[in-house]
Amino acid sequence: MILSLDGIYNGLNADVRDFFEDVENEWDDEFNDFSMRTPKYLNVPLMVGANYTYDINQKLGIYGEAGLGANFRYITKLEMDGKETYQGETYKVNVSVEYDPTFTFAYQLGAGIEINKSMTVGVDFYNLGAGKVSGKMKEKESYNGSSETDSEKFKYKRVTPTMVMLRVGFKF
Repeated sequence: MILSLDGIYNGLNADVRDFFEDVENEWDDEFNDFSMRTPKYLNVPLMVGANYTYDINQKLGIYGEAGLGANFRYITKLEMDGKETYQGETYKVNVSVEYDPTFTFAYQLGAGIEINKSMTVGVDFYNLGAGKVSGKMKEKESYNGSSETDSEKFKYKRVTPTMVMLRVGFKF
């Protein structure tokens, strides 16, 4: 029997990084002062499952395992700030996107070696579940002291994080 609680921090994939790079280039051309903080993914899967270890000798074994459970996904905020000053006139824009946390069904399959009955080194496949990306976008524009704010909720397609990881574990 296994009980697993993992913390996984991911940046953006290549397609999304390219998209934000294009946005940054566009905003950089519009504003003489611009900053952007892109979102990151935090996944915390909690799983229970089974593990079978075949002992080759007293110090070395090989194992296989599978686990099922829930994943908590949190996406950090996207923040973009732009400021343009021209002939004493100042225009500012702040766009922030806050994402809703979500719970999804998750599973994991793994295999590896066990050393001295206390340490494991293995390769695991994780599927952290399909969860819709939703949240709220806020935009605040100000021009010479007067400001206007707009906000809108959104719901996008599902994101299904899958990954292959090298894991090192300690058995208690």
